[in-house]
Parts: sequence; structure tokens; C-alpha cells
Amino acid sequence: TNDAACGVNSTSCGIVVFLDNHLSYDALQYIESSEKVTCFDIEEKGSSNSFLVTGYFSGTMVFNNSQIIPPSNQGTTDLFVSILDSTNQWSTVNTLGGSGSFRPKDIIYHQNEFLIFGEGKTEQGSPAYVRPSGDVYDQGLGEQDFVILKVDNLGIIKEVQSFGTDSKDGSGEME
Repeated sequence: TNDAACGVNSTSCGIVVFLDNHLSYDALQYIESSEKVTCFDIEEKGSSNSFLVTGYFSGTMVFNNSQIIPPSNQGTTDLFVSILDSTNQWSTVNTLGGSGSFRPKDIIYHQNEFLIFGEGKTEQGSPAYVRPSGDVYDQGLGEQDFVILKVDNLGIIKEVQSFGTDSKDGSGEME
């Protein structure tokens, strides 16, 4: 298999390991980056055996065995969302980034969409951009805000809301 190839042509790898019902190794999938990548959270899309993966990265990402055009980050770190389909192949990627750092904290699947909770900087003069759509978000208040992303079943970021004060704010896990 290609499992051992992770990191051969990159500085960093984000790894997703699939386990069977007996908690034994079943499959492995990964993302590589020229600088840094962390797969932070994963959530199943209903009972479809497809998954939304979120994390953060810097540099340029490459998705193992996919045709995804490699995204490059815009700031310190950008947040990414990507779908692993029912055959464990990467199918899409969307990113959110700006001049600062964006990081996810948690994913919830609710009423046929994902909500991703995280933190980042979105303010006038320092907006955040969603790629590949080009949507711009600049409604933040300060140095670091609490950010909620609405993501559809295809892994496309549809909306970004930020909340906070003029100081550092952030999020933890949600239930």
C-alpha cells in the first residue's frame, strides 16, 4: 500500500486512521504539507460512512491519492475542511484563512450540516477568505474571535460567524 509514503516529499503529515469493529487497524489516509498540517477532528456524515475532517495547516497541502488542487495558506495557519468519502478517498477541500491564525476546536453534525467551532481573526482591515469560493468575512471584533462555520454535506463552507471582544477570545468543545 501507499501507507508508508507519508512524509517522503513533505515536512509534515496529518493522519487519519480507520479502525474496524474490533478496534484493529483497517485503513490509513493522510494529508501532507510543505510546512505543517494537523488533522484535528473528524465527524461522520450521518451514517453514510463518509467523514468530514478538519484541521489547520501552513505551507501547501497535498491530499494522498486525490485530484484536489493543493491549497496554500494565507496567514500563520489556515483552517481546512475536507471530505473522506465511503471509499476513504479525499473528495473536496475548503479553507478559511487571513493574516492571522485559524484553528478548529470541534465538529458537530446536526440536521444535515456540520458546525465547526474554532478561533481566528476576522475583522475589517484583516478579513478572512474562504477558498475556493472567494467569500470574504470581516465582521470580527478583535485580536482573536470565536468562529462558527456552517459546512454542507459536500464539505463546502457556506457561512462564517465570529463573536468576541477586542481581546483574545476562543472556543472549547461543544456538545
